[in-house]
Amino acid sequence: MKYLLYYGGAADNVGKKAKSSLTESVIAAIYLDGNCTKGGGYENAKSFINANVEFSAEENYKGDLQEFAQGRGQALPVYREEKKSGVNN
Repeated sequence: MKYLLYYGGAADNVGKKAKSSLTESVIAAIYLDGNCTKGGGYENAKSFINANVEFSAEENYKGDLQEFAQGRGQALPVYREEKKSGVNN
């Protein structure tokens, strides 16, 4: 992946959207190609993801959801508390 991201400059200069689009395209190509060959696309794509994609426990899911909605001209999500448990701090 790092070689695909390097185009006319340092890979650090590639934007977040370009990196995510490239990653999505590569995974889709692996999936589709696997459906035409022995082994199946899902397993091939899953293996690629597990070997090449970093997962972080510090993801900002609310922020990602808001960015997704705003990027498509949709209203921001509304958050509400379903259940509260534990001790008050």
